[in-house]
Amino acid sequence: MLEGKQIILTSDKPSSDLKAIDNRLASRFIAGLNVEIKVPDYKHRKDIIIHKSSREGMNLSEEVVDYLAKNVTNNVREIQGMLVNLSFRAIYNKKELTIDLVKDVINKLATEQTPITYDEIIEKVCMQYNVKVELLKTKTRKKEISLARQIAMFLGRKYTSLSLKTLGEHFNRDHSTVIHSCTSIENYLATDKKISEEINILEAIINER
Repeated sequence: MLEGKQIILTSDKPSSDLKAIDNRLASRFIAGLNVEIKVPDYKHRKDIIIHKSSREGMNLSEEVVDYLAKNVTNNVREIQGMLVNLSFRAIYNKKELTIDLVKDVINKLATEQTPITYDEIIEKVCMQYNVKVELLKTKTRKKEISLARQIAMFLGRKYTSLSLKTLGEHFNRDHSTVIHSCTSIENYLATDKKISEEINILEAIINER
């Protein structure tokens, strides 16, 4: 039932460029109040890094915070991705988050030459959940296979420029299934700590390739 409440949505594209949603919704977004969120300046980037690293239980020195704020400058998503990457590297390699480690990770990411492909994403997801790629294309509804398929679609939408239709065709599904899968994973990220951590690890692997 409609209750006259306001809805706030965020996007990394102008509402007029949202092609993968219903035209009626897009027109409503355009008719509403549109506010551009600027790229955070140096001070705000420092505050964001301190806040997010604290929530992740990361103990960053002032030197590391300063270096990150000066070199990770595009948007909040990039800052979040870098912190996840650093946390993964530190835990996986059992290393302290020193300034040298931070410089190494940033330099490595800066020299990456080609974006990851959807097939690579699917392969990494299947490795994480120990399932065969072929099973993701079947109609089975086993929880572990269904979850792996949904995560692959979610990451495919986030890290590739493929259309919803193309993302779905990899698994013999249509675009509506991709939308449903992405919504399901976003709900998991907000409510399921275990799955959220598993996706964070996958994103760190993707960003580090």
